[in-house]
Amino acid sequence: MNSGPHLPVELQFRVLDRIQIRRNHSRVLKTVALVCHHWRDWAWAILFCNLTISSDIHALRGLTDLCRSSAEHTGAVLLNAPTKRTYRNLGSFIRYIVITLGQPTGYGMIEISDLFSLLAYTSDLEDLALFVIEPSSIVCGLEHLRQSTFMIPSLSSLRIRSYANVSGAVCQFIGYCPSLKHLSLELSDHEFREYELTGISPPPKLTSFRSLGCWAPNDKLLNYFVFQASNTSFRSLELHRSPSPTFLSQLAERHGENIESLTLRSMELAATRIWEHIIGQFTGLRHLSVWCLPSSALLASICVSDLRHFEFRRPWTHGHKDIPQLEGIARFLKDCPSLRAVTYHSTVPIEIIDQAISSRGLVRTWKENHFVDGYMEDPRDILAPSYSSWESLAFPGDSPEMTKPRAPNADIDDYDMSGQDLPIYSAKSDLFL
Repeated sequence: MNSGPHLPVELQFRVLDRIQIRRNHSRVLKTVALVCHHWRDWAWAILFCNLTISSDIHALRGLTDLCRSSAEHTGAVLLNAPTKRTYRNLGSFIRYIVITLGQPTGYGMIEISDLFSLLAYTSDLEDLALFVIEPSSIVCGLEHLRQSTFMIPSLSSLRIRSYANVSGAVCQFIGYCPSLKHLSLELSDHEFREYELTGISPPPKLTSFRSLGCWAPNDKLLNYFVFQASNTSFRSLELHRSPSPTFLSQLAERHGENIESLTLRSMELAATRIWEHIIGQFTGLRHLSVWCLPSSALLASICVSDLRHFEFRRPWTHGHKDIPQLEGIARFLKDCPSLRAVTYHSTVPIEIIDQAISSRGLVRTWKENHFVDGYMEDPRDILAPSYSSWESLAFPGDSPEMTKPRAPNADIDDYDMSGQDLPIYSAKSDLFL
């Protein structure tokens, strides 16, 4: 039977459950074991690649136990196999984890130490999203690691959301990720104490930084990450709130030639005037997103030689008075030599913009804007794909299919909302180990 690379795990268990052992049972069992072990890596790669653990402490510990049991068999060669083959441990298949720390539940709370127990087996982890509810869940655990050599060398993308005062602990955690390239932070605290970071260095090769949320960004926190990145590595910046003019001036001076992507969510009148004066210093822009109806002065200042994707937003309470601005945007789209794609947000499609897009043969993306004017926060922002190129923003792919590990008899009702629901105990059979 040709199973192919995407055999569902349910079919594997069905084979074991329904097989009839009458004669030559030892040969039959060896055959089944051989086939199931050959399917194992494919099943693990599909089921355990992207995990949403949420706040289920039992599922996290069950997954850690499963990884530990699998690691004990690492390097084992299957007997009677036609070819010699070394099997990988389960943790090496995990690429992306979404987890909530410090969420009080009736059956326990996930702390940073529980996460570290799992990370000890995830040698190829690439992306980690942390939602910190209770500060003590991360602060106390990190205190015990200050003198340790703990590292997450494979992690390239990190996302952290917290509405508590955890900036110092967050920076310390980031210090354990030497290969970090993409960082997304949604923090509400304004205090940043540099003395807490003695001996901790920010990631030197940071490629993209996203300051999310409706909170005013702290200049010291932005300086710590954005200006520590080398001029040759930093490529993308997303700001949901406008920082101080001093920071923006330094940003244009230090990274203006290298930044390829700018996303500016907060474009009040004062911020727009600042950007009108400094946007021209960003000479390498390939993607520009301004969540406002850009003025003629702003459009005239943009360096368009390499611009491939342009995005703007028409306010929800627009009127006929913005027609001149729309005409200016249409002329900008027609005159931009390298433009390939346009995205705009509005309550209804804008005819004059669509005509300009059609005349140039550009790729058009219209997104309905049903928000009232002001800051628009989407809880999914922090889980957006990391920046790789302007195409990844202009043509975003599908969200990864997530697996939700579930402990037996877990008192949780939200597992069937999306993705696959995998009971941890079912994976502990000989089929997987």
